[in-house]
Amino acid sequence: EQVIFLDECVSSFIQIRGSVPLFWEQPGLQVGSHRVRMSRGFEANAPAFDRHFHTLKYIYGKQIIVNLLGSKEGEHMLSKAFQSHLKASEHANDIKMVNFDYHQMVKGGKAEKLHGVLKPQIQKFFECGFFYFDGKEIKRSQSGTIRTNCLDCLDRTNSVQAFIGLEMLTKQLEVLGLAEKPQLVTRFQEVFRSMWSVNG
Repeated sequence: EQVIFLDECVSSFIQIRGSVPLFWEQPGLQVGSHRVRMSRGFEANAPAFDRHFHTLKYIYGKQIIVNLLGSKEGEHMLSKAFQSHLKASEHANDIKMVNFDYHQMVKGGKAEKLHGVLKPQIQKFFECGFFYFDGKEIKRSQSGTIRTNCLDCLDRTNSVQAFIGLEMLTKQLEVLGLAEKPQLVTRFQEVFRSMWSVNG
């Protein structure tokens, strides 16, 4: 959650992160060489998968999944299982999944593809907005969340959530009446990036 307090005003934006909500494991001790293995079959996974998304929808409203898993052997298998479960579930019609192979798209740390490829796919979801209280009453509410995952929910997820958060920060500053002050906006962005860097 990113929250901005300005005098009596409060603006907040929530994102969710989590690993693939299925029963899977990476046996072994050596970091980086773990093979992904499904530890339960499709039928055994389905109830937990459904419960997970029921809970998210109940608490946060509409959901969109940003799946950052790659096309490598283990990740690809897990990504396909995630997609298959969503397709077979009762959530198939109201939860969109955006598959974005982060390592393939963002080679060498170049984030242009986040703007060019990912942003257009999740742009409509920004309409879910953010919370805004003007000191007297609630003027806006957030009606859904973006759920981002990679394999371990670390670097890739941090990068994409920081990108999404920065996009929404601009909108939050607008509603707080700060967007016309370029130096202040720049400072907010610097502090925001620094906080995400420390978070990562």
